[in-house]
Amino acid sequence: MTGITQRDRDLLATRSYREFLQVELKERCARKELYSMRAMARDLEISVSGLWAVLSEKSHFSKNNVYRVAFRLQKPEPIESYFINMALAEIEAPGDVYHPNYLRARDIRLKHLYLKAEVPHRMLNSWSLAPMALKLLLGIENEIKTDEALQKRLGVSNEDLQRMLDELESIGWIERSPEGSGSKLRFVELGNDGNAYDIRSIHRNSLNHALHSLENNSVDERNFYTTFFTMSPQDAAKLREQLRKTALTLSESKDKPVLGHEVYMMGTFLVPLTHPLESSP
Repeated sequence: MTGITQRDRDLLATRSYREFLQVELKERCARKELYSMRAMARDLEISVSGLWAVLSEKSHFSKNNVYRVAFRLQKPEPIESYFINMALAEIEAPGDVYHPNYLRARDIRLKHLYLKAEVPHRMLNSWSLAPMALKLLLGIENEIKTDEALQKRLGVSNEDLQRMLDELESIGWIERSPEGSGSKLRFVELGNDGNAYDIRSIHRNSLNHALHSLENNSVDERNFYTTFFTMSPQDAAKLREQLRKTALTLSESKDKPVLGHEVYMMGTFLVPLTHPLESSP
């Protein structure tokens, strides 16, 4: 099996192999009428009591069962590896976020959970993923250690904090390094190669705001130009790449906050309006 679906990403967002199985069971029950834990145990070729004990945190799978269940889940390779590594880490060293299996699972999550940003822009990435409290703290203090005091300052649970940090690290906005029982966080400026999860919604909001400005600003501020032309699909592909590079170059050169500056948006769209034209007889 190949390809990562949204269902797969829901599994990659889990933080333990037990939660992984709970999400999978819930999805199967929603997809198949009368599906149950008993049916899932049958499909995974394990006992109902064994599955119940794992889901209720009464016991662990054996290592043999981990590999058997992973195979029977029939997931794409990254998802299968994520499940195996999360399970082995929890079996061998519960709570150790630096265990080799946990680190491998984390690398898989960071690689496949977060989608490539359509608009890889420093400002949009920070808006979509960074709570302003943490952004301000890192901006002022530059380095912060994760502990209970930080959770209280941000008003989040440890689980939410770790999820947020995973997301920020995945786009290169922060760097984490081990320090005692926690991590040391350091602010990192984003470049143009970052990833972001669901950045599309931020892009849509920006477009909606731009359209509102076009409709309501004064005539002198309504800069909107459209042109129509014909070209081959091959040339269109080249033009798309050229437009993308131009937009990234402009964004990188202009995205330097200066007192008194305002935020501007320049958009270019290339949309096919017809099917290929047929030659005249």
